[in-house]
Order: sequence, then C-alpha cells, then structure tokens
Amino acid sequence: MLIAIPQPLNDFVSTKCSSMLGATSGLVFKCNLIYKPLKVLLISMLLYSFTNQSKSLPIMQKLSYVLVLAFFLSACSSKNNSASVTGTDTLKYAYKATYTSDITVPGNPVNAQKVLQVWKMFETGDFKGMRTYYADTVTYNAADGMHFHGPVDKLLAYAKQDIDGLDSMRFDLVMWQSAHINDKNEDWVNIWSRERRYPKKGGKADTVLMQENWKVKGGKVVSFDQYLAKK
Repeated sequence: MLIAIPQPLNDFVSTKCSSMLGATSGLVFKCNLIYKPLKVLLISMLLYSFTNQSKSLPIMQKLSYVLVLAFFLSACSSKNNSASVTGTDTLKYAYKATYTSDITVPGNPVNAQKVLQVWKMFETGDFKGMRTYYADTVTYNAADGMHFHGPVDKLLAYAKQDIDGLDSMRFDLVMWQSAHINDKNEDWVNIWSRERRYPKKGGKADTVLMQENWKVKGGKVVSFDQYLAKK
C-alpha cells in the first residue's frame, strides 16, 4: 500500500532533501535523516492535511495518514532516546573503577579479529602462526595467579606444553567486544567463552567458563588477563 503525502509537502522536501527521497510517489526516508525543523514541518503538515480532509478521505487513505504519523513519531522518539543514552554520562555510581570507566564501545573491530585469530590458532595448536600477532614482550596474568612478563617465545613455549598434554580442546565463544579506553588511549578486546578440554588416555573432559581481556597496541598483543569459573 502506498502512503499518500500531500504533493506540496512532497515537492518541498524533494527540493530541500532530494537525496533523502525514494523513487516512489511518497517519502521513504527515515526520520533520523531529516533536520529537526523539517521533521516538525512534516508532522505539522500531515496533521493539518489529515484534520482538514479527514471527512472526505477514503478509509484506506485515512489509515495511510495514521500509519505514516505513527512511523515518524516513533522514529523521532527512538532517536531522542538513543541520544540520551549516548550522551555525556552524568550518573553517580556506587563504585569507582580502579582502572577506568571512560570507555568507548565498540572500539576498532580489527583488534577483535586479530585476537580471535590467536584463540583459533591456540585451539588448533598453531603456535608458529600465533607469533606474528604478539609484541616481542608480553604480560600475562593467569586465572590461577601466575604472572608472566617476558619474551613472547617463552610464553608460547609454555602454552604449547599445556596443549601437548591434551587430546584436544574447544572454545565456544559466547561473545566478544572491542573497546577503546579514552583516558589512557588504549585498545582492548574482551572475550567471554566456554573452554572444553579433552585429556589424553581417556580422562574426563573438563569445562570452564572463561573471560579474558586482551590489550592491543600498534596492532600487536601486549598483555592479557584471564578469569575462570568451573562450569
């Protein structure tokens, strides 16, 4: 069903916002693409046209006016709600972050792509391929309390030893998030996952819930922290 819009209004908007018009006889652009004064004009003219012609309009055309008004009003409302969420945060919180709470999400998705590739290589045992994704010196804080800071080759050798004791393993990624820390100018990738390990010699499979935070600098992994919980 085509939504009929008064021709004078259609001509006016065509002149002012020609790039926002569709090829049909009516307007098919979204409310959040129109300047605020034009939004007000559009809604006002629709209301005026409807109230002055409602008695003579066929029932389907009346319905068209109602639908288009509802669409534009809801679209504008959605935009306003979104703006209030993405604006400056003036709320007071019960806690203060020890590291930062000045975060932009999403950050650079390329960082997430690289970190997830490292995860896939770890899962398949491709430690040689992983090397190119790391900086020469890496910091790693494991869930069991182990702290590592040193050459990445030493860390990868430790990781290989860990995997060699397994028959196989699998990650089930729950979600991931790239983030930019504004006040520190840092890029991070946060990952939530289930890790399932299958030991050699018919041992019992073990599943844990895992959350890791990876810091990426200059396109290379420089540190990551790990948190685990038994499934």
